[in-house]
Amino acid sequence: MELYNKTNSDITVTTSDGTAGWGLAGTGPVQFTVIPKGTVIPAHGHFLVVGTAYSLRGYAAGDLNLNNDIPANTGIGLFNSANPGSWTAPNLIDSVGFTGDPLFGEGTRLTSIGATAVEHAFTRKFDLDTNNNAADFVLVSTSGATLGATASALGAPNPAELASPLADGAAISGARVDPSVAEQTTPNLTRCASCISTNAPLGTLTVRRRFTNNTGQTLTRIRFHVQQLSTLNNTEGLATPADLRLMTNGSTTFPTRCVCRER
Repeated sequence: MELYNKTNSDITVTTSDGTAGWGLAGTGPVQFTVIPKGTVIPAHGHFLVVGTAYSLRGYAAGDLNLNNDIPANTGIGLFNSANPGSWTAPNLIDSVGFTGDPLFGEGTRLTSIGATAVEHAFTRKFDLDTNNNAADFVLVSTSGATLGATASALGAPNPAELASPLADGAAISGARVDPSVAEQTTPNLTRCASCISTNAPLGTLTVRRRFTNNTGQTLTRIRFHVQQLSTLNNTEGLATPADLRLMTNGSTTFPTRCVCRER
């Protein structure tokens, strides 16, 4: 389970009842773990809680281990108290689930997929929180398989932790590589119908962007997280969706023009 601080300020875990921290619980209720009081989640940062079966430690090791693993298709809730007696609606920070339990889910719930060994995740759509789980989350899998009765979108978990790069659009700003031409014009966007391969039978579409470091610090890496891409089983409401797949691109160079203005 991953927490994301979407604000421009750090969030420090605090409680009003003097307990040890924020309680992460499931239907029952069952306590999975406690996020310790004093933990700081930086602006646009992440906090990752993992279980014994978590297999992506090489990508993001996790900031806290679960006391009890979260069973499949179990609703979870985050409360600003570690006291089970205080796990009530006024102390609920956020929740997602599969049943009508008011503490462990919001609005229309997620559709249960049953037990499965397929690599999958329920992922929140970027920056979306309408208090309606079915609208806010999408089921993704690395194969785009149908899980239970739900067709999963082709995708993969993208866990992030405190040590992961911050998702800060102000600190790392993006722009067209050539600002003198439109976003849909080469070199900003290039369609190559003849660039055919096993993984690109209909050619490729190259999107180029320039990123500026506004942090005042030295950058050692930038991580790209692509969400809500038109791809297999993920139409995003499009009548005729494209089935797009991400590919690693080789190094290229291209000329850009200077936009000059007289004063």
